[in-house]
Amino acid sequence: MNRKTDLNIDDTFLIRLQPDTKVNFASGDLLAITPEVDNVKRLYSIGKIDNDILLSIKKHEFGVCSKILLGLDKNELLKANIEKNKSFHFPKKSKEVILIANGTGIAPYLGMLNTTVKTHVFCGLRTKASCNIYKPFLKTSKVHFAFSQEKNKEYVQDSIAKQEALVTSVLKNKGVIMICGSVAMMKEVLLVLESISIKNLKKDLHHFKNQIKTDCY
Repeated sequence: MNRKTDLNIDDTFLIRLQPDTKVNFASGDLLAITPEVDNVKRLYSIGKIDNDILLSIKKHEFGVCSKILLGLDKNELLKANIEKNKSFHFPKKSKEVILIANGTGIAPYLGMLNTTVKTHVFCGLRTKASCNIYKPFLKTSKVHFAFSQEKNKEYVQDSIAKQEALVTSVLKNKGVIMICGSVAMMKEVLLVLESISIKNLKKDLHHFKNQIKTDCY
């Protein structure tokens, strides 16, 4: 069984899949789908919601897998398997966590917010309307949104730069920073983190490499 949202303004949708057998997985693991039409495996980062698999999918004009997922009937079965991605699981023993994403990279975080760990979410999207499909999963969390196509144009790295004191504190106190989304975004975010680290902690970001988790594509 699956449930989908309508396409949002960015041609993005959420799909919630119910496994037909009991399977152990966590938010941050990957759903592997290999369409028969081209036999090329695609990986999607998972948000775990009540034992369901939540994916955020961007519909591409010539995208094979996105069209398959968008066209799934409610009770239609989808052949897929879960690949463990333990290096991107939520750090439950950390005292404070920063979650950074852009676009569909927010998917795993939607399943990580039911926690007592102090958590800060930063997400870059195109417009305010872009975030409507995610709001039901973000009700209990404060999210720093950055919108790249609104009047006051801002990217997620700009939003992070404004929270210099927070980033400094999390790094200094052995907190964890997680980054999910595009490689281009990750590079820009790491530059901001590097600048903050050198300025306030007098150390290269490499010193904190064990506190930074990435899953970017």
